[in-house]
Amino acid sequence: MKKAVLILMVFLGTCIVSAAQVDSSVPVRIVSLDALSGGTYNKLIWKTACFLEYANFEIQRSYDGSNYTSINSFTSDRLRCLQPFDYSDSGADQIVGRIFYRLRVGDKDGRFYNSKIISVITHGEGIEINSFVPTIVSTSANLSVSSSENDNAIYTITNTQGAVVRSQKIKINKGINHIQLNTADLPTGNYWLSLRNSKGVIRTISFLQQ
Repeated sequence: MKKAVLILMVFLGTCIVSAAQVDSSVPVRIVSLDALSGGTYNKLIWKTACFLEYANFEIQRSYDGSNYTSINSFTSDRLRCLQPFDYSDSGADQIVGRIFYRLRVGDKDGRFYNSKIISVITHGEGIEINSFVPTIVSTSANLSVSSSENDNAIYTITNTQGAVVRSQKIKINKGINHIQLNTADLPTGNYWLSLRNSKGVIRTISFLQQ
């Protein structure tokens, strides 16, 4: 049975949406993928589900979110795939701003696909919305946020008339944060979610409540 995996990435206020088809013929599935900044390095952590004896992994990095280069590749057997993976990208302290990562996974027959895109903010006063899934919401959604530091933030939801329907303070940690939002009480319609950190940096994304 095929299912669509929708990846939503927000970059400097611009929404970029891509969809990938994943079905039973895909040899390796990424169950989870996260990243965090360790100061002088960025660390990627992921889990997989493998359906073959050996799986190929390629770690790719980008500085603009569009052009990717390979920084490491390796092969793992099915037993190793049962365990979590991690990779440290050293020298990240030389970059100011966002660094994007993704995994390219597949088998020896050349069947490959790319994972979702994640990002890490290495320096500065940044905060970014990585994803808001699903974008058509019924009861709840998962908000993924990257921050350059431990901070206090406020997220605000407004309707198309500009009225604030919810405003809440949240704590965010340095690196990637996953925030569960309950939207069951929102009437059907289009909304904007804005996230503001203590430095006044604001990121905004839209979603549809059905």
